[in-house]
Amino acid sequence: MTGADLAKLNVGGTNYVTTHDTLRESVYLTTLIDGEWDEQTSDEIFIDRDGFLFRFILLYLRTGDFEIERCYLKSLKNEADFYGIPALSNKIDKIMDTKEEVLYQLLTEEQFNSSTNHTIDPFLLPSYIGRVKAIPFQLISSISCLRKVYHCPREIFVHKESYRCGYKCNRFPVSSDYQAHTYEDVKLYLVRFNTSGDV
Repeated sequence: MTGADLAKLNVGGTNYVTTHDTLRESVYLTTLIDGEWDEQTSDEIFIDRDGFLFRFILLYLRTGDFEIERCYLKSLKNEADFYGIPALSNKIDKIMDTKEEVLYQLLTEEQFNSSTNHTIDPFLLPSYIGRVKAIPFQLISSISCLRKVYHCPREIFVHKESYRCGYKCNRFPVSSDYQAHTYEDVKLYLVRFNTSGDV
């Protein structure tokens, strides 16, 4: 590959380097690299468009696919139309037409950690928002609270509620310091699930 095969692009202040062949699916970019735009005076082509979104344009041109948060889809479609990439524009239309079903749920710390396949440091929680990819969910918030815990007088593990103990456990002789209920600190996580698979 020679230097002539490379295209140096400055999109809204963000620099990209790729090959001419990668850009061929775009009508607009093909016109630029073929030298039909006489306004360019250097080897770097400046395009006054969104530099962040161009990353996904280039990703699509390289791989035929892309991954982006749903809130950026409309803006990305505008960029696809500008660059003359109808296949990408049509793909975005199909994604936007897909109904998004959202479910919110409170998870215990154990459930949350098993879902993400690793333990998360509470001080790092904000940096994890929207970045957990093991399953399609987004962390919204975490809260600390007190949970009432029942203690079976016979110490039967599965008896976690007084009504499950039954007649025999409730009649079981206990010491004077026995407390049927105590409270413990727990952390709960509010998460947002997308059944469509997009976060």
